[in-house]
Amino acid sequence: MANNASEDISNQSAQPFGRYRFVMAAMVLAAHLSVGRNVFAVSPLLPFAIDGYGINRTAAGLLVSMPLLVAATLGLPCGMMISRIGLGRAFTLGWAAVALVSFSALTPNFITLLVLRSGIGLGFALIITATGPLLMQWFRPKEVLVMNALTSAVLSLGIALSVATAAPLAGLMAWQSALTVFALPGIAGLVAWLALGKTSGSISRSVSGANMSLRQVAAVLRNRTVALLLLADAGVLVQYAAFTGWLPTFYNEYRGISLSQAGFITGLLPLVGV
Repeated sequence: MANNASEDISNQSAQPFGRYRFVMAAMVLAAHLSVGRNVFAVSPLLPFAIDGYGINRTAAGLLVSMPLLVAATLGLPCGMMISRIGLGRAFTLGWAAVALVSFSALTPNFITLLVLRSGIGLGFALIITATGPLLMQWFRPKEVLVMNALTSAVLSLGIALSVATAAPLAGLMAWQSALTVFALPGIAGLVAWLALGKTSGSISRSVSGANMSLRQVAAVLRNRTVALLLLADAGVLVQYAAFTGWLPTFYNEYRGISLSQAGFITGLLPLVGV
């Protein structure tokens, strides 16, 4: 009877729209929070990077822009890859890519840190791209709308928290170690996903089996609605990245505001998004 009971629980948790969707909701929101905590965390620390590595502002800006550039470049290929490897492996790789940033405290030079920061872009692309199909597996259509809003809010919350607290943390430890602090929960998230992450079998097989050809991708990109959505997203993200990436440095150097205060002020931008 114990075996039958365990089978019933397993079957219930594997069913779409079952109670286990709340566990999956927590996992998805944690993933977006982890991405948000790390993607702009270096922004208030750029003056430290410029002084510590002896680099110019252009090179320092790569620490902010490279994750976004990688995410933009790999977004479409990651979508095609997810259709081949499945949602479970996609989230595992995404979590692992973000967790790698926890080695920031050990980076000996600028190039090494830049490579680690680029990993955030890979994690960003995989997690964001895989989230939609995963939500459709576990949630009803109305619930998907709520979850989409929550994932966006949590992503913005992660950005707000990291931008507002990075400079104060850097006052207590080496600035590279502050980046490690933001990335360490990604390791816990990876372990939790490996232990608790599930995908609905039938839908997962349909997703992994639907390999898209380049011709199909081109047809999607030619769709007028898709093109308008891409332009809208790009327009917002360009401004968002520019402001969040350089406002702390601007406030510090040209307005005489401390990096801690500048980070807090800049953190209000994504906080409004929450």
